[in-house]
Amino acid sequence: MFVSFDLSGVSFGIRRLMRSDLNDTYYSLLAQLTDMNKTCITEEKSTEFYNTLNNNHQIYVIEEVTNKRVIGTGTILIERKLIHNYGLVGHIEDIVIDDDYRQLGLGKILVEYLTDICIFNKQCYKCILNCNEYNEPFYTKCGYKCNGLQMSLYKKY
Repeated sequence: MFVSFDLSGVSFGIRRLMRSDLNDTYYSLLAQLTDMNKTCITEEKSTEFYNTLNNNHQIYVIEEVTNKRVIGTGTILIERKLIHNYGLVGHIEDIVIDDDYRQLGLGKILVEYLTDICIFNKQCYKCILNCNEYNEPFYTKCGYKCNGLQMSLYKKY
């Protein structure tokens, strides 16, 4: 499914990630979000990763329609719980919009789109995400509110 919309005279679309999207442009986009060691990326590993995606692990992209360039991405993970009558929780992860397209409202559109998939399509009883303090005002604009405390433990290399 391809959902299209126009902003400031430019046409965009949201769709699920395709295998052909896993290229240098996409990995450069992700590098705007976090550290990426591009020496570890191979066609084989990209294909292997892509083949693990399923209805409970979906990646969506925003594409600038004219040049078919992926300029945004976000992930949803659906977790089945024992609590809440075996309810589902949607997790939103890895939201990034290319530097050249920020401040157009694309991030908010993407987060709201992914939230709608979780809440309305997947029937999740809640949708959660983690962010740093710097991004809290952005996610508040998307309807999220601070609830608790996130803690992390990272593997040491």
